[in-house]
Amino acid sequence: MIVQNGKLTRCLSVINIEVHHKSYERLGYEFMEDMIVLCKSCHRTEHNRLNKQDKRQLSIDFQEAI
Repeated sequence: MIVQNGKLTRCLSVINIEVHHKSYERLGYEFMEDMIVLCKSCHRTEHNRLNKQDKRQLSIDFQEAI
């Protein structure tokens, strides 16, 4: 896994391949561009990054609501 500027840019792994949804907007009726193939390690890394981003956004939203 190679991360540059906080983004996954390349992974050479061909084992433990998983599909990551870039959007859940059409869950069950996804377009190919709604998904990306990642190895298990990169998939976990992407979800961890998104979870941290979501937590920061929730904190910002909460502070603005006060």
